[in-house]
Amino acid sequence: MIPFTDAHTHHQAESGGVLALRNLAYPAERADSSGNVLFSAGIHPHDVLTQKFDALKVYLLENRCSAVGECGLDRSAGIDLEYQEQCFLRQIELAGELSLPLVLHCVRAYPEMIALKKRSRSPVPWVIHGFRGNEQTAGELLKHGFVLSLSAVWLRHIDKLYDCITDSGFLLETDDGKERIEELYPLAACLAGTDVGTLKERIYRKFTGIFHYE
Repeated sequence: MIPFTDAHTHHQAESGGVLALRNLAYPAERADSSGNVLFSAGIHPHDVLTQKFDALKVYLLENRCSAVGECGLDRSAGIDLEYQEQCFLRQIELAGELSLPLVLHCVRAYPEMIALKKRSRSPVPWVIHGFRGNEQTAGELLKHGFVLSLSAVWLRHIDKLYDCITDSGFLLETDDGKERIEELYPLAACLAGTDVGTLKERIYRKFTGIFHYE
């Protein structure tokens, strides 16, 4: 049976019927051996002044991570954006070296994010976690090859999913929220004009294709 898929969470898995990508707290946290959980790790833009990049590659390999991140750009972080970009670029390069997708945190810096993707010519998927932008922003990101992952925070404040998101496909996530991923699927299916079973299959196929889960 196709599981529910959680594309970005900070919580331990609670159900065997969920396939999740759990974000590890680098460098202290270690991956467990959960069979239906994949792991990601990176240096969040809020932490670029305190976390060391040099040990990240070894950490990713030791914990058998399936993605680099969350990493990215955040204008609200109070840290020089150019410095954030330097740290982010190193993680883009590392993701390419390890052939791992990127899980991205982006706050008020979508033009810069698009410019870096074009400049870096990165060959791996770029997943915007917790997308909350308008239709124009969604269209621009999708046009440049980004994948959008949606959380309850945004889904509960819209009346309908933008056509460009529905047409291109999307991921769902719980992030650090209290709702279970199973609770988001009926809402997202309604907003996308489809049924839960169809949405589960579409998201599962998109997720497994990005994060190389078999």
